[in-house]
Amino acid sequence: MSSQTAVSQNTYQDKISPLAFTMWFFAASFYFYQFILRVLPNSITDELMRDLHLTAGTAGLLFSWYYWGYAAFQIPAGVLIDRFGVRYPLGTAAALGGLGCVFFFVSDSSLLMSIGRCFMGIGSAFGFLSAVKILQTRFPVRYLTVFMGLTIALGTAGGAGGGSLLTHLKETHTWQELVQYLAVFGLVISGVIFFIVKDSGKNRAVHHEAEDEEETSVMGAIKLIVKNPQTWFIGLYGSLMYVPLSGFADMWGTQFMMKFYGVEKTIANGAVMTFYVGLGCGAPFNAFLADLFRSHRLVMKVSAIFTGLIFLPIIFIKMPFWMTYVVLFFAGLVAAGQLIAFVTVLSVNQKSAGATASGFHNMLCMISGVIFQPLLGYIIDFFWSGATDSFGQPVYSLSDYQNAMAALPIVALVSLGLTFVIRESYESEEV
Repeated sequence: MSSQTAVSQNTYQDKISPLAFTMWFFAASFYFYQFILRVLPNSITDELMRDLHLTAGTAGLLFSWYYWGYAAFQIPAGVLIDRFGVRYPLGTAAALGGLGCVFFFVSDSSLLMSIGRCFMGIGSAFGFLSAVKILQTRFPVRYLTVFMGLTIALGTAGGAGGGSLLTHLKETHTWQELVQYLAVFGLVISGVIFFIVKDSGKNRAVHHEAEDEEETSVMGAIKLIVKNPQTWFIGLYGSLMYVPLSGFADMWGTQFMMKFYGVEKTIANGAVMTFYVGLGCGAPFNAFLADLFRSHRLVMKVSAIFTGLIFLPIIFIKMPFWMTYVVLFFAGLVAAGQLIAFVTVLSVNQKSAGATASGFHNMLCMISGVIFQPLLGYIIDFFWSGATDSFGQPVYSLSDYQNAMAALPIVALVSLGLTFVIRESYESEEV
């Protein structure tokens, strides 16, 4: 190969094609949508508990079925995307998210609503993995960490902006109407994905690898991932560090802030959603720090330390309410450091099974929602004094919520301990 041809190929490989960017954008847009589905409980929990006569524990269990579906399909989603490309799995997943919303709003049965919530989770399982696969196969490797951060930033914008929008719309719409809108959005974005996203027979070689990696069978790839101890250390770290999202920002944060500060739901939710604003800003910022200090583990360690420290005043110190916006923003900013674990798990596993490795890691992260959304609810029920309102619904005290939220700094401390056994993986990204 002539030097002119080599220069030409390298120049091509270092550029992001318009098609690649468009595909990434719509995959990330679905990730934006799935975050709205994820934070839906923060906007409608009170009304749903009232209409279905649910306790905190049973409401947490109902909404946690999103995480059951999400976690259960992480590995299958990764395998399907690795083997068949992004277009059909992602388009079908978006349609399934919309269908889950239909199940949720047409029924007053908690069983069918749980099934609908599970469908939302199954569809959502494909969002982040599809974006990762597009980045891996169509983007130059030097853009991987940055666009990973941007993907997460766009998704968390759905959590922040979408969650706040739903809460404001709840003032003039029923919760059933809100879920109908989400159903339509899911079906529309499904059609757009089928039209826009293209899969080629052979992935573009943008990783500049010295030699191609040997293809492995599906079970062989999973076996290699599962047998790697680092996969488990990183996954457990991610799962515990995800509790502030799944337990606080997605489920119980708004109710806690309403009780602590005596404010209306829209105001409390607005404060909680600044956590997602911080998370969105923190994703690319922490990616920048990882590149600056050439260390993934350092960023993950600092994230665990400051996440635990910053939640202590959030839970136990009543501050001027305007300050909660600032503190929750910084809580999201530092918690975003744990998202570096998604890059880390790619670095310690075979690239040809990248989506499968990401799926396995994301499955472990989502288990935090499966466990902690109902667990925090049951802790609230455990400390409940037995007081009820005129409708017979439980009335929970501030201390009930504080006892449950105390789990957040504890899991951050355990996460910090895990960083001492996680191997530094930054160097493995070099080309």
